[in-house]
Amino acid sequence: MSGDSASIRFDGQVVLVTGGGRGIGRGDALLFADRGAHVIVNDLDRDVAVSVVDEIVAAGGRATAAAGDVVADAPAIVNTALEAGGRLDALVNNAGIAWDQPFRPSDAVTEVERLLRIHTLGTVALTAAAWEALAASQGRIVNTTSGAVMGLRHSTAYATAKGAILGFTRSLALEAADVGIKVNAIMPMARTRMYELAGGQVGSDEDRWMQQFFPAEAIAPTVVFLASDAVPYNGQVIETSRWTTAHVELAVTPYLPAATPEEVRDSLARAGGELTVVAGLAEMLAGKMAGS
Repeated sequence: MSGDSASIRFDGQVVLVTGGGRGIGRGDALLFADRGAHVIVNDLDRDVAVSVVDEIVAAGGRATAAAGDVVADAPAIVNTALEAGGRLDALVNNAGIAWDQPFRPSDAVTEVERLLRIHTLGTVALTAAAWEALAASQGRIVNTTSGAVMGLRHSTAYATAKGAILGFTRSLALEAADVGIKVNAIMPMARTRMYELAGGQVGSDEDRWMQQFFPAEAIAPTVVFLASDAVPYNGQVIETSRWTTAHVELAVTPYLPAATPEEVRDSLARAGGELTVVAGLAEMLAGKMAGS
């Protein structure tokens, strides 16, 4: 058996979960509360946020509802957390929607703008509003990207927004380290209400399979760990689904000659074997300059 066996607890800590009224966010909120956190449950729908708060309080935990839009109301949401708990130790940027639609030139810009606002700008707005409080507590941020960034048919707008969050996470982590904040991201897959919004058929064989093997609550253990003061990572992306986790890494092949189009053709054809994991652009450039 390896690793630290100490329990991960949040006693005396305040954790804000956006999109916490349903699905993955609800599962996160319940587990945070079970581990001792005062949970700030944000959702655009006040009724579902209050419902989760009531569930937590009934179980003996502490929670406060903070309904609102993650872009327009970001400062007010953070203020609710600070007024309720006096501090903020972790921010989980979970709010978002799924969208399943073929790429259509007629409305491609509109759809990307809409998804960027909901996913990306919401993540940025809450992070900005919470920054000073998280720096004061040496806190943690957990963002939510998606496996769609690997390539998924009918998900161009969604993958664009989630890809922006991946880039935001990796770059922000470098600056966050200067003030003691750790920033990581999850890449979850779970059966949530978004499955229906993305065109999934309720009650179908696929739906039953998703509910059995990819329940929303299976994501919470990874989120809770990444939001804890025990997390050693910064700038990492963790795939999580079906009660499993895995590191998602960015890697490059060896650098080969590419001074002419023909060399580019031949070098890329040869470069599919050895991979080197890189922490960021600076490390990539260092590798490129080695031996020059």
